[in-house]
Amino acid sequence: MKFENPYWSKSEKAALLERWILVHSYLYYENDTQMVSDNVFDSNCHQYLKIVSGLSGHQSQWSETFKDFDGSTGFDLYSKLSKEQKVKIKE
Repeated sequence: MKFENPYWSKSEKAALLERWILVHSYLYYENDTQMVSDNVFDSNCHQYLKIVSGLSGHQSQWSETFKDFDGSTGFDLYSKLSKEQKVKIKE
């Protein structure tokens, strides 16, 4: 993902990538819809991991879902969400 706004913090970028990854994993694994290529998904996952590796104690509304995320797949991310978070992802 290309971040055009130079004022976004690394934590804000990580939170945006978390939401993006969750939405696209939901679409792919739960809704059987692919909106982006595997390469784009993988690239954004790796970018996310690189950003959070440089953050100490990153916290967002989604960060608990990504606790053991290694970027290899997003198949289980949706199942880790609370009922309220699932509604947000579907919106």
